[in-house]
Amino acid sequence: MEQDHRQRFRREAENKIGWETTGIYSRIIPAMFEHRQFSHLDDAIKLQTLFAFWAIRAPIQKVAIDAIERIFKACMLLQDPQYKDTYGSARLAINVAQIGIYASAAGDEGIFRSALEKYGALRRAFLERYPDVHFVGDFGSAERELIEERYSRGALVMLDPRDREFFSAASEEHIHAFFAALE
Repeated sequence: MEQDHRQRFRREAENKIGWETTGIYSRIIPAMFEHRQFSHLDDAIKLQTLFAFWAIRAPIQKVAIDAIERIFKACMLLQDPQYKDTYGSARLAINVAQIGIYASAAGDEGIFRSALEKYGALRRAFLERYPDVHFVGDFGSAERELIEERYSRGALVMLDPRDREFFSAASEEHIHAFFAALE
């Protein structure tokens, strides 16, 4: 009886999280590009990342993989000169890395590998297009910045639910392991 309740709850959670990510955000992010309305793109990507964290915890692998794909596609589109956002792709790509790092902390090798592959592809594409561009938040400084952010917050309460979830699971070792696996 209790096992039936758990399985039913898990299915309901999977459906809810799946609807929130594939049902709603699968259409919102492409519409932002179609209409060139990017004012809420960062927030939509952050929510995708948070949904992926929840899916990893659930575990609902398909939802997390779908979130990685949506973020990847948005980052690749931002690298296109027609969108005039040289930095956006690199800034938002860190969300793919965070999903991979979180998956590593949770022991989910499949999601870790998927995020690693997509983040590596984003980094290669960006560096091919902009080989001499360096800025805060670029692909060369992402590992260092995640580690610094982890320690700079100290005992401060993390108000951002995505950051709170990420840093509650990911250690410095997980962060290092993700970026070392890119080499």
